[in-house]
Amino acid sequence: ELRFRLSLYVATVLHPPGQKRESEYRRLLKLYDQRSKVVHGSELKASTLLNYVLQVQDVHRSLLRSVVSAARMWSVQEIESALANGHPVFDRA
Repeated sequence: ELRFRLSLYVATVLHPPGQKRESEYRRLLKLYDQRSKVVHGSELKASTLLNYVLQVQDVHRSLLRSVVSAARMWSVQEIESALANGHPVFDRA
């Protein structure tokens, strides 16, 4: 399921194993659920929609910073290996 994989992979790229990764994963699931509601015709208050848009922009910025600092993109295999072995996708030294 796209919702699950996207949330899990992004959380894995952004955070080492632990509570931050898990919290980010759960936040991303909620953001994806809100996206689905809007796409499928549910109405949200403007303030609620703005809040979600700002959170998604924050995720995008964090991902961009991660890619720039690593100077490359990671393969799906690298991300899945980080998940399976419980290690960060890259060292943030």
